[in-house]
Amino acid sequence: MLNKFFNFLKGYVIIEISGQNPERFINICLRRGIRLSSVERRGGAMITRIYIRDLRHAADVRRKTKVRIHILKKRGVKNFIKRYKKRVLFAVCAALAAAAVYQSSRHIWTVEINGVKDADITRIAQLLEENGIYTGASKSKLLPIGDIKNNILADYPEISWLWVYMEGTKARVEVFERRAHHEIVDKHIPCDIVSSGEGVIKKLTVKAGRPAVAAGDAVTYGDTLISGQIDANGAEGTNKRLLVHALGEVSAYTMHSAEKDEPLYDEIRTPTGAVKRYITLEIFGKKYDLFRGMAEDYADYDIKTDCYELTLPMFGYTGLSVTSQKHIEVQPEREPVSEELAAARARDALEEEIAKTLTPLARRTDERLEYKKVSDDIIRVKCTMSFIENIGTEEIIKE
Repeated sequence: MLNKFFNFLKGYVIIEISGQNPERFINICLRRGIRLSSVERRGGAMITRIYIRDLRHAADVRRKTKVRIHILKKRGVKNFIKRYKKRVLFAVCAALAAAAVYQSSRHIWTVEINGVKDADITRIAQLLEENGIYTGASKSKLLPIGDIKNNILADYPEISWLWVYMEGTKARVEVFERRAHHEIVDKHIPCDIVSSGEGVIKKLTVKAGRPAVAAGDAVTYGDTLISGQIDANGAEGTNKRLLVHALGEVSAYTMHSAEKDEPLYDEIRTPTGAVKRYITLEIFGKKYDLFRGMAEDYADYDIKTDCYELTLPMFGYTGLSVTSQKHIEVQPEREPVSEELAAARARDALEEEIAKTLTPLARRTDERLEYKKVSDDIIRVKCTMSFIENIGTEEIIKE
């Protein structure tokens, strides 16, 4: 893309070289440093591009090789201005259109919210609008995305994680709701309240049953927190056990962590211009490959797929479709990034992973990010987050 832009600035022409030996003309030009690009054969002639400033140097080569040169097209800023300098209205309209496109690109025109199942999407949209994410909003006036996330999570605790991705003029909002705490057991069935994870007890509120732990106790998954088995005196003064449906809340200090490997580089994939096209015809569910290249694919390539379905008015899809798949050869290059930037990129994915494990209304109290180098181009990032959450879950007494 940049090469095309610079070529347009310098100005070039597309020429047709014909005669007995156009290949000799091209070879001599290249030896003399006359730059030619996009050389292709068309019948008995050669088509290529040459800078305008190099065209006069090619005249000597033309006389030496006795070929004919025909200018097919002229491209460049000077030619563009020369062609349209008398069309003032066109120039003004083009400038206004360019300004409108530029100004439009600085605003949000689409807000897409994904991941909402049980939450109130209207309320989420309202909170986004209060934080500057709405149709027509200026991107330059937005708060930092991290601040927007924290503000919405504080106002809507039923959401465990949220992030806003800016994709051109679209704001894509990914939402993760808190997982269901536990399945509610019928109140007439005896049960204990047990721990759904590891933590240190902060507060214990017992409404029915017998406390099995106290504040400050460390518990792990499955430990009984409130027992549904209580002792009572029998008719003759003997002890007997009663089974009840334990009720209460147990808040605890918990800690969750996640880690991932993050590369210390950005991969830039630059197209080389080579493309292979594969066509597939689908007829009523059966696929037939057409024009599929016999050569092996490129060492590294990107895939672009387009599907065209034949539909008719009043009938709809006819069962016929054509799929075009392009394999675009690319030259991958690595651009180094700092360890701090790589760790910051990994933070979002780690927070998302941790958020999926939290109980409803969990409140974050601390967060720590650590990373270490595991190879020349990889770091291992670990995110540790502390919470206060209700870890009690009901478990039926099976006796």
